[in-house]
Amino acid sequence: MNPQHLTRRRFLRDSSLLASALFLPPDFLFGQKKNADPHAEVCKQKFDFAAQQGLSEKTMSEIMAVIGWTFLDQPYTAHTLERPGKERLIVNLKEFDCVTFVENTLALSRCVKSKTMTFDQFKKQLQLIRYRNGKINGYPSRLHYFSDWIDDNEKKGVVKNVTRELGGVEFGKTCNFMSTHRDSYKQLSNDKFFDAIKRTEEDLTC
Repeated sequence: MNPQHLTRRRFLRDSSLLASALFLPPDFLFGQKKNADPHAEVCKQKFDFAAQQGLSEKTMSEIMAVIGWTFLDQPYTAHTLERPGKERLIVNLKEFDCVTFVENTLALSRCVKSKTMTFDQFKKQLQLIRYRNGKINGYPSRLHYFSDWIDDNEKKGVVKNVTRELGGVEFGKTCNFMSTHRDSYKQLSNDKFFDAIKRTEEDLTC
């Protein structure tokens, strides 16, 4: 076979393959999963940053301060956890309200400190922090009131309530916002959920 002819054939073959590749989606060409979870990518970026900075050797307070700083300029958005249908873990690392900012920062920091920096471990930590006893059991299992959030997470060994140590004093307060604003929470159209939230409020009222 003529070597020159063989080279020409290879050229034509390779050219046709290259031309075909131009019409393939970028995700295929670069080995990326189609419809990849953008929040998983943000999580990976945070963990990569933590590894580069050696954050796992820092104290939890220092880790949280640095991780929290990396979210600077992310938008405040309310009701990011309110979704129709069955209660499930919502992961949103691109916009926050005040509580979800704390939850996500704490979950990421706990993964960094324990050197278990994977998206699956982050989700496990987030569920542990966000739900009563770390278990998803319907809408009322989410820790809606922050005072309830603190108490439950202290029982789980996630946080420590230092209010008294800082000179805080007790004061009486009636917790009833959710039950008295039932129309503001779509999930409370369910009487079972509504009654469960009322019981939680009664337990929190002092």
